[in-house]
Amino acid sequence: MLLGVHLIVRDEASSLAGCLDSIGDWADELVIVDTGSLDETRQMALSHGARVLETAWADDFAAARNTGIGQARTLWVLVMDADERLAEGTDMSVLRDMLLSSRQDAYRVVIESTIGGRTGQTLRHEAVRLFRADRGIRYAGAIHEQLVLAAADGELRDVDGPLSGLRFTHLGYEPDQLARKRTAERNGRILARLVAEQPDNSFYWYHMGVTLCQQSKAAEASAAFARARRLVPPDAPFRPALMLDSARALAAADEDEQAMKLLAGETERYGDYPDLLLLYGRLLERHGEWLEAKSAYRAAADAGEKGTGAYMTEAGAGTYQARTALAGLERRTGNRQLAAQLYEQALSERPGWPEALAGMAELLHELGGTDGDIAQKLLRYAGADTLPETDGGRYARIAAIAAALTGIGAYSSAIPLWRDRTASGGVAADGLLAEYPEWLVPFAACLIRTGQYTEAGAMLHRQGETNGLLAQEAAMDWALCRWMEGQRLPEEADYWLDAHALQLCRAAERRLLGHSDGEELADIGHGQGGALWEMIDRAVSHGLLRLAVRLSRRSVDDFAVALHRHGYTAAAADQLLRLMGTGELTASGLCALGEMLYDRQLYNESLSLYERASLYEPGDVRARLGAAAASLRLASQALQEREQDRDSAAWMAEDRKRLERAALRLEGLGWRTNRSGAQRRRMRSGGAAEADFLMYDRQE
Repeated sequence: MLLGVHLIVRDEASSLAGCLDSIGDWADELVIVDTGSLDETRQMALSHGARVLETAWADDFAAARNTGIGQARTLWVLVMDADERLAEGTDMSVLRDMLLSSRQDAYRVVIESTIGGRTGQTLRHEAVRLFRADRGIRYAGAIHEQLVLAAADGELRDVDGPLSGLRFTHLGYEPDQLARKRTAERNGRILARLVAEQPDNSFYWYHMGVTLCQQSKAAEASAAFARARRLVPPDAPFRPALMLDSARALAAADEDEQAMKLLAGETERYGDYPDLLLLYGRLLERHGEWLEAKSAYRAAADAGEKGTGAYMTEAGAGTYQARTALAGLERRTGNRQLAAQLYEQALSERPGWPEALAGMAELLHELGGTDGDIAQKLLRYAGADTLPETDGGRYARIAAIAAALTGIGAYSSAIPLWRDRTASGGVAADGLLAEYPEWLVPFAACLIRTGQYTEAGAMLHRQGETNGLLAQEAAMDWALCRWMEGQRLPEEADYWLDAHALQLCRAAERRLLGHSDGEELADIGHGQGGALWEMIDRAVSHGLLRLAVRLSRRSVDDFAVALHRHGYTAAAADQLLRLMGTGELTASGLCALGEMLYDRQLYNESLSLYERASLYEPGDVRARLGAAAASLRLASQALQEREQDRDSAAWMAEDRKRLERAALRLEGLGWRTNRSGAQRRRMRSGGAAEADFLMYDRQE
């Protein structure tokens, strides 16, 4: 017999059939090692014609795999897992013909692992899974086992080979699969034993870090990765992935500077690793180093075009993700034509990519496009109309377009698309939102901002009852809808709001009812960054200004700052100037007013306000950065005025450019408000009509 497919399983009844069905009749033998299933796994394997070998589980993957390999009756062995599927369209007859005449000992397969949180996103890597059964090739390693072959000197050598042409889809990294199998708990137990037995084994320390990341223990993961970095050999095949995961863990633990320091060196070493370059670019962008970030994104795209296949890589890291990130920076720095080209290229590589659609919508809105024209262009870029209504991918693309339109305030164009997504093919909205939960909040926001509080509230309510806890934004939106409809929060909210969201919503409701705030509101806090500030800010973001006024009864400064953040600039300026006149303006209010003046290029006046804010709050980073940027802009203006003197014009022009570049860097450090199209739309009108009552009430 030519080809046998081997698996080890335990309680895999929900996954095994999909794996075996994907193989079909191409395997001459199915060998399944069961390590103690209590469900229908064994019966399912037998029904597919498999030979089932039973063995006790000893926390050793290599031992279990070798049990099956030792019983192989075929010339070649293909190793799979129950949560893997042979890719659709694979022509196994081509593989069998190749194996009949092959002189290789082993072949690699491509494994694409689907990952949660983003529909269609995958991680790609290559692994040796196909090998001759008569060469003495076996697995070694209790976990994350590797194929090895004993050399003449008795040393174990890693087994490698060319690509086979096979591609697997792996479902095991999806959150529900990890939770069902308790993967992190099991792996952590095995790895704890292994690092105790082999404390200098960098491979095991690396995977200990990965397991800790899966358990959301960023600080502990960073420590494990650091141990692995100290021990890892320079030529270890997993070293690039170790560096990438180390940087990610450092960033997750708010150690950006350490992450960037690590990446600065490793991107030189692995200049063809797009994921490493993309992460470096994102961190550089976050810290205002936009020019360096652009270079990193370009390098990631260049690496993606070369496509060495040597690394585990996330889909799009070297193509549409890198181009979308670069396009965003080009747009923010005024290079709109180049940004448009990059967005178009990203969407040709991945039609329907949400970030690219959102960025393109913002760009088209900045260029003055009408809502209808923008919607039509996005539909064309996403290719949604080319997919049949029964294709689930069509709904995801249309929802991404609707979310992009919602982001620029094109609500009348977005609503029909949201409804198309939730009605086409007769599929209920609740079912699709359960499948694509990332669209719940933007859909609800679109309804709220068009006054459809009953529908938005009912949709959020159903999602809470059906799927458990609502995320914080969804919880706040649901509460706001209830209050706009004149209703109080029901008692059952206790079951599907987490403790923090419930405390926030109950405290806000007490304030709306005119009750004293009491201890629970003191526990939450009502300054900027506190929970009640979040509720005020959320209400303002939806244009629920009268409700926000009632919520900010004792937080007028917070309310004015929220108005500024969300584009109600005229009303915000009016409120902030009133507070300044009465001496009630806090540091956050002074910063908001300073930013308004900075945006109008009134740098001297802006500097004065930022300096006052620094006096009030010496630790306020926004105030210091704003003051520094205003000072640089003033210095640049002074040099520009002196450039009329021809004798010194050349050096002054060069110095002025350096000052402007420095100011641009400062502007990227997060102290300036990066507004969406919806917020800019409000600014264009000098403050939307819903804010007019704030100024009229004052005049009366």
